[in-house]
Amino acid sequence: NFKDTKLSELHTQMEQLTVQQAIGNSVAEHKILKHVADATLSTIGDKLESLSIQQVLDDGTSDGIYQYATFDGELKTAVEVGKDSFGNPIYRQVYSTEVTVGTQKQLIWKYSDDNTTAPSPLKGTWKYLLKNTDGVECVYALQDMNKAMSNVADNIQKSTLNDLQNDGILKITTEPGQPSILTHGIIYSFTINSISYPVCEQYKYDDNVTAKTTLGELTVNEAINYISKMLAVIDEISD
Repeated sequence: NFKDTKLSELHTQMEQLTVQQAIGNSVAEHKILKHVADATLSTIGDKLESLSIQQVLDDGTSDGIYQYATFDGELKTAVEVGKDSFGNPIYRQVYSTEVTVGTQKQLIWKYSDDNTTAPSPLKGTWKYLLKNTDGVECVYALQDMNKAMSNVADNIQKSTLNDLQNDGILKITTEPGQPSILTHGIIYSFTINSISYPVCEQYKYDDNVTAKTTLGELTVNEAINYISKMLAVIDEISD
């Protein structure tokens, strides 16, 4: 209300007006403005520039970018740690600590009950956008969305086909009563007329520790390589 403000003081008064005062209590319902409710005309630019994707797009509900579960009657950030005997997910509550590595802010998640490091509770496709190439969740300002987008291709290529399906990126149609193609075993090599044709014997071991036995365990790049070698073997046999 500027009705009693002198003309000489109007400019100063307007600069001191906050977003909350200008809009009223409805500011709390706005995805972006609620985070800059205390900003004035002189500070709102800087505050908007510093807003992160996490701040704006996670609203503290099951519709946000993080997993939530009910603890003590309240929805709180959580990660799934297993399934009960009925197949229902079991959650543990987590909280984040922000650290700066170089020029990049990162979120370190910890379990609330014992303070040990926990996996990020990012849901589905959000982990491909907000995790860097080292698999660490980073805090990206809205204006730096292009930096976050550069993560997507790298993270998709490193993920297994099972991961991509579970996160809703890969859609595979399976006939009723039939197993998913991702459960099919990998053909390392096969023999025709006493002639052995190697396909992808290197997938018998991953870093000489864990064997990859099904197609779903392959990454996108590995799956493309697998298909290419299969086609090459088929061409060789056809000749």
